Amino acid sequence: PRAELRRVDVGEVLRSLLEFLQESHRHAGIQAVLEADDDDAPHWALADEDQLRRLFLNLLQNAREAMESA
Repeated sequence: PRAELRRVDVGEVLRSLLEFLQESHRHAGIQAVLEADDDDAPHWALADEDQLRRLFLNLLQNAREAMESA
């Protein structure tokens, strides 16, 4: 499918993913923290929100797997 580019708040995408993964991370003993200069300010990007969400989800899952195997 073709990417649907639109203005996306990257911070909000990450916050929602971290909230979604919070329970499974807690069971694994992992604490993920999102830090930004101004947590309340939007961080805009021109992107396909679904693809961006999948990208960050894959990065977070890869990081978790790397931490578990270390």
